[in-house]
Amino acid sequence: MVMKLHTALQTLGHTQALKDGSIKPQTFEFEFEEVPQIIQAFRRMVRGLEFDISEMAITTYLCAKANGKKFTAIPVFPFRAFHHGAIVTNSGTINGTVNGVMSFGGTSLSLTNSGSITAANA
Repeated sequence: MVMKLHTALQTLGHTQALKDGSIKPQTFEFEFEEVPQIIQAFRRMVRGLEFDISEMAITTYLCAKANGKKFTAIPVFPFRAFHHGAIVTNSGTINGTVNGVMSFGGTSLSLTNSGSITAANA
């Protein structure tokens, strides 16, 4: 019997082949759950380990690990972008100003798992 892994992965052009089954892993099957906003999957993974595999912001992962969460990041980046080009200010510059962020959880993405994948069956 093939192992099915409950997976949260945002549907985008570059992930579509995984989601529609055009590209399949050899030793397990994905069981995808659509999450309206991927950050909701981050929260569900951190708070309740609800997925075997979940996309996750690297900052969310690092904060969760620092607080004792038991999952492992693997170096697979389904979406990589430099988001900081989206910073906007009224004055056009942030030099010499005090700035902050509301949340560290919505930055660059990484794939994590809750322990269902090991080197032997990945």
